[in-house]
Amino acid sequence: MLPISIAELSAAGISFDSFESYIYQGFLPRIYDQQQRPTQAYSNYYQTYIERDVWQLINLKDLALFEKFMKLLAGRVGQLMDYSSLANDVG
Repeated sequence: MLPISIAELSAAGISFDSFESYIYQGFLPRIYDQQQRPTQAYSNYYQTYIERDVWQLINLKDLALFEKFMKLLAGRVGQLMDYSSLANDVG
């Protein structure tokens, strides 16, 4: 399922005062449909789709190392990818 757009939120009578509030609240339909906390909803999403599916696809052995890798990738969004730097940081 695709994320909800700001226009769809507005049509449903949901609006926020700042761009940061939109980013924090997120755009997953389940957050609004089931009144979930965004942090819990994204944690569940991560566990369900990323950990489980990736674990099956690549035979993951160290979940903590994979989580560190994901955080490092998230911190590098919008930058040129330097694979050697990433590899050094992950270990």
